[in-house]
Amino acid sequence: MTKETILAIIRKPCMIVHKLGAKGYLNWIPDKWFIQIVYRCDSGEKLNLNNPTKFSEKIQWTKLYDRKPQYKTYVDKFAARDMIREKIGEKYLIPLYNVYDSTDAIEWSKLPKDFVMKCSHDSGSSIICNDKSKLNIEDTIKKLKFHLKRDWFWFAREWAYKGIKPRIIVEKNISEGKNTPDDYKILCFNGKASEIEVHKDRYQKIKLQTYDVHWNHLRVKFEGYGEFEEKLEKPACLDEMISLSEILAEDTIIARIDWYISSGKLYFGEITLYESAGFFGTDDMDWNIRVGKLIDIHKTK
Repeated sequence: MTKETILAIIRKPCMIVHKLGAKGYLNWIPDKWFIQIVYRCDSGEKLNLNNPTKFSEKIQWTKLYDRKPQYKTYVDKFAARDMIREKIGEKYLIPLYNVYDSTDAIEWSKLPKDFVMKCSHDSGSSIICNDKSKLNIEDTIKKLKFHLKRDWFWFAREWAYKGIKPRIIVEKNISEGKNTPDDYKILCFNGKASEIEVHKDRYQKIKLQTYDVHWNHLRVKFEGYGEFEEKLEKPACLDEMISLSEILAEDTIIARIDWYISSGKLYFGEITLYESAGFFGTDDMDWNIRVGKLIDIHKTK
C-alpha cells in the first residue's frame, strides 16, 4: 500500500471498505449489504432503495435491479467496439493496433512509437506512451498484471463488470503533442442527454467543468477535482456528440458516454453505467438532488 493510499484512507476511513472489497476480502457480503455499508460510510446517510431520490441513490438502485445482459458488452472496452461499429459507425472508433489476453503475448517490437495501452475490463489501467524508446516495459508489465487480476465488480458491486474477460487493448495515441485530449462526458438519463462534464489534464492535476446541453456553464464542484475558470468554447460537434450519445444510451436508465476530440475528429471513449460508482463528493448537494429528479428508474427511453 502506497503512502498516498494510506493518507487517503486516514482522510476518508470508508475507503478501507473499497480496498478490502477490491482485494476480494469482502466477497462473502451480499451485494445489497455491501452497497448499503459503503453508501453509509461515503455519504453519512442511510441508503434509500425503496424510494431513491438522489442521483447517488439511484445509481445504487441500478447496480442491484437494472441488469440488462447487453450492459456487459457496453462496459467491456473491447466488446463494445462491435456495438459502436453497428450502432453509429466505425469512424468513431479509435484505431485498434492489437488486443492481448496476457502480458506474455505482447509483441513490443511490433508496436508503433506511440500508443495507448489499457485493460478492457476495469478503470484506471491506461498507459499513455508517447515514445516507446523511453517506456519502462518492466513497470508497464507489472501494472498490467496487477489490473488483469482484478474483477472490477468487487470494488463497488457495479454489476455489469462482473466476470468480464480481462484483456489488454492497444490503441492509437490520439493525444496532440504531450497533452491528452479533453474528455467530454455526456450524462444521459432515460436515454436523454442532460449534462456534460469536461475533464482537462486527465492524467495530471485533473480539472472539471459541467455544462448543460445548450452549453450553459453549471458551476458544480466535485471533491478531488480542480476547476478552470474560463468557460470553454462550445465544440463544433456538440450536437453530433449529443445525438450519438442518445443513440448509445437508448435502452439505459443512467449512462455516461465519453468522447474525445482530436485534430477536429470525434472519437468514442467508453460507456459508464455507474457514474463514479455513485460514491462521489460534491460541495453542491442540491445538484445530487436535482439530477436525481431527472431520472425515472422504472423506464428507459
